Amino acid sequence: MLIDIPKNIQNATTQPISERVNLRGYHPIQHADDVALNEVVGLIKQAKCPMIYCGGGIISGEASAELLEFVERTGIPVASTLMGIGCFPETP
Repeated sequence: MLIDIPKNIQNATTQPISERVNLRGYHPIQHADDVALNEVVGLIKQAKCPMIYCGGGIISGEASAELLEFVERTGIPVASTLMGIGCFPETP
């Protein structure tokens, strides 16, 4: 799925409606439990051609080492966005 937001909308400014924003369905977790991790591993194993597309979140989350370890263990190919350049070594 691709969501394209026009440039004029991206650059527009507005005033916040309230101080607190509650995004329905967004509940980040800090640590996944064993059941959730096993489910993710199962989904990755079922994928016909998995690929990791990483971006600036890896850099801002200081997760480059974890990404590298994950890729070394799984062998999944990696591509990065412009904001993610440098979060993963480009040479083997």
